[in-house]
Amino acid sequence: MKILGIIPARGNSKEIPKKNIVLLDGKPLLAYTINLLKACKSIDSFVVSTESDEIAKVAKEYSAPVLKRPDYLSRDDSSVADVVRHVAHELPHYKLYVTVYPTVPLCIPSDVDMAVNKLVNSDYESLVSIVSATIHPYGGYSISGDDLVTNIENQKIYRRQDMRPLYQATGGPFIVRKEYLDKLGNNLYTEHKTFFLIPKERAIDIDEEIDLKFAEFLLKTNQMH
Repeated sequence: MKILGIIPARGNSKEIPKKNIVLLDGKPLLAYTINLLKACKSIDSFVVSTESDEIAKVAKEYSAPVLKRPDYLSRDDSSVADVVRHVAHELPHYKLYVTVYPTVPLCIPSDVDMAVNKLVNSDYESLVSIVSATIHPYGGYSISGDDLVTNIENQKIYRRQDMRPLYQATGGPFIVRKEYLDKLGNNLYTEHKTFFLIPKERAIDIDEEIDLKFAEFLLKTNQMH
């Protein structure tokens, strides 16, 4: 079974300018995911999908193949699922498409390989990598003017240990079988999906400056497991 890795890396970013190539411990963020996919035993080949010449240049510096995407697939409202379908249309000779964002630099090859193995040996259409949710909805609030509003009405569970465990998606890997690409909608998963649980220390998703600082701390102190 031929398997293709996809790194979606558009040039526009809001919270951190040029986020996908910002330096983390002296190396562009994108380089971590490139090196990750190079080291994965399950990945036959991979490609960086971008509209940005600057990102393409960085990718090539780290010996990564680049597939330039149309500008309409790089707007704020563009769907990453459409990006994956574009890659699959251009590179159709694969059975599984594995998407990993360049914003999860602490993910390790065995995370990807075990996730791929789980989907391959199942009847599921797709797989989502998840991590334990940081904030449980039962413990969250909304703001209305100066009022603090409890989100869930008549909620009687007060202790965290009594709350049902919840999870959130990480930045990958997301995996889909080729024959179900049209079922992705605007998501990177289908309705009939399974999961792969990634430890919190390896699931950090770089979105804000503080995420970069925390990731660098973990890298420098070697606290990933």
